[in-house]
Amino acid sequence: MKNRACAVLAVCAALGSARGDVVLWSGRALPAGELLTCTPEGMIFEDQFGVQRTVRWDLVKSLSGPEAQAAAGYVETARTAWRARTRLERGDAVSAEPLFEQLYPQYEGREGEMAALVCEGLLRCRLRRSAHTSAVRPWLAYLVARPNGPYRSVVTGALRAACDEQTGLVPSLAPVWESTPAVEAFARSGELVGWSAEGGQLPRKAEVFSALFLHAARFECGLESGPPSIDLSNADLRDPGVALVHAMVVSRTGDAEQRTGARARLSQIMQSGTSDRPWIEAWCRLAIGRSLLRESDAEQRRLGVVELLHLPARFADSLPYLAGQALAEAVVALDEMGDAGGASSLLAELSERYGSHAVLSWQPMRERLEGTGGAPSGPREKP
Repeated sequence: MKNRACAVLAVCAALGSARGDVVLWSGRALPAGELLTCTPEGMIFEDQFGVQRTVRWDLVKSLSGPEAQAAAGYVETARTAWRARTRLERGDAVSAEPLFEQLYPQYEGREGEMAALVCEGLLRCRLRRSAHTSAVRPWLAYLVARPNGPYRSVVTGALRAACDEQTGLVPSLAPVWESTPAVEAFARSGELVGWSAEGGQLPRKAEVFSALFLHAARFECGLESGPPSIDLSNADLRDPGVALVHAMVVSRTGDAEQRTGARARLSQIMQSGTSDRPWIEAWCRLAIGRSLLRESDAEQRRLGVVELLHLPARFADSLPYLAGQALAEAVVALDEMGDAGGASSLLAELSERYGSHAVLSWQPMRERLEGTGGAPSGPREKP
């Protein structure tokens, strides 16, 4: 493929050759250059300055000539990836998910923008149907695909960012679990522990998150006791995402002294300024509330309920899944404390506003719903 002039390169007027061997869905032209190879990440070109550029497969509409021969093994990948991305971008997660499922085994554990697209897409689809336990693995794979951050979205359209750019955390996917059938299946599988990246080892951030999220689930299901045994260095704890998740998990799983210390750290995180990322306050209040419910003092437990109720009161629109969890925990706590009227009122709100929430399959919630003749109905997260 012959090189174009610099002026042509600057305006992207050439497509690699006068024949136009590569056509993009956007209609844009590629800079002039030589096709070096085709990989799962896309077509790798070298421009006239010796810079390698990768064109993701979901961007490629058609190929002809020598490029078509080189990319023969990726034609179906390109079409599937384009269909998956565009369906998700227009809000059709239901039909996008099976396409991302089809691509995911090839990209789990790989680095690069194409891997990020597939993992982020599957993550979004699973979260859209509230399959939070099933969303953990593609989220971790997304962190592997973007090991050094920033965790910018590849999927566009009218969608909020899936991951926080700084921490890599997903605002709607907190390390907070109830012992539902889906969570128990997740906790017993231990599948995250043995999973490694293509190079043989998870990036440190993904490894720590994997251990903490899994430990939190196992604790709630009675499969673990005490705080997580993972040994965190000062460097680990300087990472704001790791520090937040670790404090949340210890605030629930530690002994009395450890829980108190973890709640203090969560309060400091809230006070350090979260106005630009309100989800962090929601996470902290949810964790502090659930931690206080583990105390024996009645006043502390009531303060825990107050913390929990910040979520349905203030974050119901932005974080509905977490708001539903907080409301369910408050219902059970008030009932256990003998406040039948308060518990009944919150239970009615939970049933009305979050009637298909996965937390309704939590045994304490099932018992209370059946006692009022309001047995849960509608979709639930499957184990």
